[in-house]
Amino acid sequence: MKTIKINLPPDKSISHRVAIFGSVFDGETIVENFSTCEDCLSTLSCLEKLGVKFSLEKSILKIQGKGLYGLEKPNENLDCGNSGTTMRFLTGLLAGQKFDSVLVGDKSLSKRPMERVIKPLSLMNAKIELSENGTAPIKIFGSALKPISYEMPVESAQVKSAIQIASFYSGESKISHKTNFRNHTDLILKEFSKAQKNWKIKIPNDFSSASFWIVFGIANKRNLKISLKNVGLNPTRTAFLKVVKKMGAKIKIKNQKLFGNEPVGDLLISPSKTKNVEIVSELIPNLIDEIPILSILGIFSKGKFSLRNASELRVKEVDRISALTKIFKALELDFQELFDGFEFEPSTNFTQITLPETSDHRIAMSSAILSLLSEGKVEFKNFESAKISYPNFEEEFLKILERNG
Repeated sequence: MKTIKINLPPDKSISHRVAIFGSVFDGETIVENFSTCEDCLSTLSCLEKLGVKFSLEKSILKIQGKGLYGLEKPNENLDCGNSGTTMRFLTGLLAGQKFDSVLVGDKSLSKRPMERVIKPLSLMNAKIELSENGTAPIKIFGSALKPISYEMPVESAQVKSAIQIASFYSGESKISHKTNFRNHTDLILKEFSKAQKNWKIKIPNDFSSASFWIVFGIANKRNLKISLKNVGLNPTRTAFLKVVKKMGAKIKIKNQKLFGNEPVGDLLISPSKTKNVEIVSELIPNLIDEIPILSILGIFSKGKFSLRNASELRVKEVDRISALTKIFKALELDFQELFDGFEFEPSTNFTQITLPETSDHRIAMSSAILSLLSEGKVEFKNFESAKISYPNFEEEFLKILERNG
């Protein structure tokens, strides 16, 4: 059986955090394996407008930190592009500054809800204005902040991280939540607090990007194994692995180690016969980004696929529940769209299908994997959006086509 090595991008979530922390570090930060996806470049662009000096060569980022109070008033609006992470994190960073600023985004980001991050920051004495719809542009009036005790009503790592970043300027806040979700900020803070005049950190490869090739490895009929190196295996990110293994996936984890405080390992995925299983609601927050590609695996598995308690998908870059059900309709599956999810009966009887165009990077990459797995002809459009999180996805996709077309 032939093994193909797929090149993954660096972890996007960790890259955002490291860039922002490095910008207010009192010294130089050197980052190995920094993500150059469009979202992370949006974060760097905004930091540059705040007076932060950095160099980025290939995947090595060097940041000259400005210290907590060294950021400068921007001469223009800070454009977060398509990145909700950039917008929410910078809201926390800018709330405690001594100057005012405005955050804007593209058409998609300007529709995404921002009240969830503004509420706790307002309790910290932040002065922030949103549009009438509770969306960007976000006008931030620099204020003296105070710490809070806050119980999170929404399980959102972005909101928690925004509070933690704002707490640089208020003193430590106490944040409680019912379930565990992405803890990258907590782990990075441990590293950050120990750093002296120089801070060096290496970022794992992105697990969410790996999920697309994990599904291809599981469901492909070409007798191919997929090898993925240095994948981030933070347990708050890998609920997807638990689900696909329960479905019957054959996945080996080797060479486990740590990059800083982040667990990392190599994955080897073999073709497997899979059966759809119940996705318990407790796992949803930690596999929300992988649900689009998980649903593609569901199409090639036995038994009914059912997803509930995932209404968060409605407020991503696009309404991902709606986007996925449009794919199910194009495939002529027997499906039902629900407010917080969907259900469908698997079928691979499609022979020549054109999938609906999308601007969402995860839907686009899921469509691409669907086309690779299909025995019929499945056409899709818009590789370009994949660059939001996975700049070299098209290159890896074409590698599969050229070697095994």
